[in-house]
Amino acid sequence: MSNVKWEVDPDHSSVEFSVKHLMINKIKGVFERFEAVLSFDPNDVTTLGIQASIDANSITTRQRQRDEHLRSEEFFDTAKYPAITFQSTKCVLTGERQYELAGNLTLHGVTKPITFHTVFEGFNKDPRGRERVGFRSNSQY
Repeated sequence: MSNVKWEVDPDHSSVEFSVKHLMINKIKGVFERFEAVLSFDPNDVTTLGIQASIDANSITTRQRQRDEHLRSEEFFDTAKYPAITFQSTKCVLTGERQYELAGNLTLHGVTKPITFHTVFEGFNKDPRGRERVGFRSNSQY
């Protein structure tokens, strides 16, 4: 079978993160605006390819002053680098429905390799009969 493309549905997806603050607690946040396209052969998830783009200005940690600081030149410098991008390069099966998705992450104008630990949740049809696919990542860095 050939590769099938899916666009990530932002109403049923999220880009979330948590970071340690003062080395004693975790601050959680989300990027509210993002888009991604997945492409793979439904019979072979290791053919998975992803292109994703996150609007860095859409960061929210539920604290306005902190969010403005994160958008500043000191962190994301969203005026100069408005997008965070990911382009996958390889997908490897590591266990039952578990994969390592490697690729290049570009953040703040710097591109570095990264690997996400990803779980394939499966396929299903929505109430309108459209095929849906689910993945999740619980990578920690």
